[in-house]
Parts: sequence; structure tokens; C-alpha cells
Amino acid sequence: MLALREAAAALDTSEASIRRWVDQGAPIARRGRRGKGGAALYDVDALKAWRGGDRGTATPDCDFLELLGAVLWAQFLATSGPHKRAIASDLAAAWHRMRWELEDRGSSAGAAPIEVERLRLIAQKMSD
Repeated sequence: MLALREAAAALDTSEASIRRWVDQGAPIARRGRRGKGGAALYDVDALKAWRGGDRGTATPDCDFLELLGAVLWAQFLATSGPHKRAIASDLAAAWHRMRWELEDRGSSAGAAPIEVERLRLIAQKMSD
């Protein structure tokens, strides 16, 4: 996974081209977020596959897992009660089980979205 500048250099293209590809549905290994270390990361092999016409397998699973991460985070936020932190562990585990299932079927799943990392960190604090 590479930052935008490095991915553009590796693909011998401009950063604007990669941004345009993403707008058209190219896969992103990790979406960007605010703050230090929050830059979007790109999988050069997945971008090459997408540019080569293999768009049917490169994008949907990554998009699905990112959406699933957002839904699981929303579920966590909607939960209340004494077992809320334990639920974070279950939700993060559910996301990873789905990722492993997709990878077993030959899909390129990409990195965990920020919402899943938050759930994992909350669960980790609980076990410390």
C-alpha cells in the first residue's frame, strides 16, 4: 500500500489521474481521514488490475467491506449498557470473518477501514 504520490510514481501517472480513477470506481486500500497518518493508501496491483479491465473483482468487495465497517461502527454507537465494549470486540471480529471469507474466495479485500480499527482498539483497551 502506497500513498498517492508514491502510487502515482509507481504507475508512471499523475496524482490527478489516480484521483480521477477513484472517482470512477478504482479500489482504495484505505480511505483517507483527517489527522496525522490519515492519508489514503493505494494498492498498486489492484489499481493495475482495475485499469486493465478487471473491474468486476477489484472494487465491489473493498466497497462492501468498507460499508460493512461503517454499519458495524453505527451499530456500536447505537448500543448502550454495561456490555458495550464487549460488543466492540464482536463487531470487529465479524468484519474480519467476512474479510477472511472473501479472501478465501479469491477476492482482494484491502485494509480494514478506520471504523473497524476503532472497534479493535476499544476491544483491546477492554482486555488490558
